[in-house]
Amino acid sequence: MDREAETKALEDVRRRLEQRFPWLHRDVVAAAVSLAHSRLRGPVRDFVPLLVEHAARDRLAMVERAEPGEVWAPHIPDGHDAAVLVEVVDVVEVVEAVEVAQTPEGLDTEEVH
Repeated sequence: MDREAETKALEDVRRRLEQRFPWLHRDVVAAAVSLAHSRLRGPVRDFVPLLVEHAARDRLAMVERAEPGEVWAPHIPDGHDAAVLVEVVDVVEVVEAVEVAQTPEGLDTEEVH
């Protein structure tokens, strides 16, 4: 897959994820796609769009759904760009993982003797 085809495929991925996660601001979706793409540096590019879509979808699925009719978007201080959104999406992922781990269902119930 050449660079132009990969770029077009990633735009399609972003659009599909925006439709799948309408409660998330489009910049959050774009940041998740960008982050997933940045982690794939190998020479074989044929499956990059598919891998990016799966990674970004999984990351975005962890963000709590906003109230109906609302769009979730983090507060981005003036002078910052989408790079901050990537960090916010990572932070949300970590915070939610910690919250799950702290629930009774997420705790390891095996007793130590």
